Amino acid sequence: MYLTVKMLQDHRACQDQVDLFAAIRAAYDAKGASIMAEYKAERASIMAEYKAERAVIRAEYDAKGASIEGEYDAKHVAVRVAYEAKRARIMAGYHAKHAHIWAEYRAKGASALGGV
Repeated sequence: MYLTVKMLQDHRACQDQVDLFAAIRAAYDAKGASIMAEYKAERASIMAEYKAERAVIRAEYDAKGASIEGEYDAKHVAVRVAYEAKRARIMAGYHAKHAHIWAEYRAKGASALGGV
């Protein structure tokens, strides 16, 4: 809890002491405001420096990220092409086997229906 002029008046402090306290408090507040203004000015300066340094780092990161992304894309394309070639090969094998089975099925079905 902070002492206030009102608290002194409520407790019937003599006016000289209330005035002295009010003057001391005003001086304290003025110095505090001055210190706060100095802090804010210094903080603004270091914040600007921080943001500038962070912008450089971010630009480096973005540049490396673009490079890495390009490298990834190139490798991914090569892997995808290899995958598609292998998939096409096994799909052709599947279709060949399926065609053979389908031909057998149709032949047996026709034979079975012809005998009925």
